[in-house]
Amino acid sequence: MLISTSLHVQKAEAAGGGGHSINVGFGTMTADQKDVNAWVDSLSLAGTKNVPSGYELFAAYEYRFSGSMFALHFRPSYYLASASGGGISANHSGFTFFPMLRLFPLESKFMKFFLQVGLGYGTLTTKLENSNTGGSGSYNGGAFGALGGMGAQFCFTDDHCMMFEGNLRYLPFGRNTGSGNGSLGGSITQSTGELELNNNDLATTLSGITGSLAYVMNF
Repeated sequence: MLISTSLHVQKAEAAGGGGHSINVGFGTMTADQKDVNAWVDSLSLAGTKNVPSGYELFAAYEYRFSGSMFALHFRPSYYLASASGGGISANHSGFTFFPMLRLFPLESKFMKFFLQVGLGYGTLTTKLENSNTGGSGSYNGGAFGALGGMGAQFCFTDDHCMMFEGNLRYLPFGRNTGSGNGSLGGSITQSTGELELNNNDLATTLSGITGSLAYVMNF
């Protein structure tokens, strides 16, 4: 679940009006790194930790078409998650870019309800280390994905609003490639070239349900 706060700057007009907007935000989201966590568990070492929820920073530009309920929304984001313990560490960092179409089917001066859908691209870097064996490696995956959701803006004055948003993002990385030094141990059977878990490609992901809370400032 992504829970975020963001700054949103938007041209203030009546319902259905056009304008430009920018926003920046911060939040958390769960992306189930089950293959990486399976490797951590396979080491059977005390004190190890599975990869938890990550953090995401994002910015966006939006253009609302004048006199219509449609807007174009462009959102790049940066993702970060990590876990360490028992001499084992797993770190994830990634970028996404999602152009989206927003639809405002219901709005007033106080409330604007919107739906959104988009297609985008993302990359994720995974760094693994086993200090018990001296092994480490860095691996990358990239893929196209999709995002869809809904939200609402509640405006307390012409200039100040709050926004609530929820999305479902599909962005799996079925194949990760890179290079490693030494043995990572456990269920990882190949650490150079394609990263493999039990002789199959190790997968990572930025898929999941996201949600955000934003402060909106109109101008």
